[in-house]
Amino acid sequence: MLKLAGSGKYQFILEAMAEHNGPNVPLSFISDKIGLAQNQYSINMSTLVDRGIINRLDKGVYGFVDPLLKEYIREFGIISVSTVEQD
Repeated sequence: MLKLAGSGKYQFILEAMAEHNGPNVPLSFISDKIGLAQNQYSINMSTLVDRGIINRLDKGVYGFVDPLLKEYIREFGIISVSTVEQD
């Protein structure tokens, strides 16, 4: 699933979401963690939804489709977050 998610910003977003304590992750939390304004990664969020990695639960609130992915990222990390790609 992580390969399907993509690299760059996609992985920064997923890492930030995994750090959130609850299942419902507000965009403000993600923005604080990755240091980008919401309009700088909104397309990435839509793509993650389209790829079936995350769901939009409410306006400005997202969650993992598979809760085990969140635990996997917390335990093992993601593929690579060495650089942010401009997606």
